[in-house]
Amino acid sequence: MLDKQSSFGRFMVWPFKKIKEDFNSNQLAEMGILPEYRTAFNMGRGKLKKDVKRHSAEITENIIRTRELEQKIDNLGIERKRLNAARDRLLERSDAETSIELRDVVSDLKVTTTQFERFVTDKQKTKMRNVELDVTINLLNGIISKRYKTVNDAVKNVNDYRATLDDWEMDKLAPEDAIINKIPEKKTGDSKDDSSDSDSFDAEA
Repeated sequence: MLDKQSSFGRFMVWPFKKIKEDFNSNQLAEMGILPEYRTAFNMGRGKLKKDVKRHSAEITENIIRTRELEQKIDNLGIERKRLNAARDRLLERSDAETSIELRDVVSDLKVTTTQFERFVTDKQKTKMRNVELDVTINLLNGIISKRYKTVNDAVKNVNDYRATLDDWEMDKLAPEDAIINKIPEKKTGDSKDDSSDSDSFDAEA
């Protein structure tokens, strides 16, 4: 029988909670999961639910940001085309070597091209961030629903929640339409009651 007094004297807490295995860095990288969820299986459901909402909100913001970038890229693309045509026309003139107008056009073209390339890079980074967020959300939902109870479960079923950039391209970055296998809700009767939102997932001794 447990000697409560001696247990407290040894700074032990009852009931004990089993600590689950964490992801390692390679697993997180290969699966495309945000690094802060290395200890996801030892986090409380309440925290994970809040994180899912927060990440979903960021996805929506990024979708808006991506569309804004696409508009800027389109506008700069038109301007680049105009400047390239002007440069080619001016290069054919006899005074091309000393033309101030040509020099100004070349300068403007350089600035426009730099902006164009920066926006293209920003767009790609934003889209990849959404892919990473979407993958993470799907993993967290699997943990919240207790479909995945261990790191091994998540690793073995990685294709259940992995997304690709092509998926997002095809769906115009709309997460509700993403072509991935969303984590099914836990079937009724899988377990009696979910543990408290503040508890870690394995409440077994």
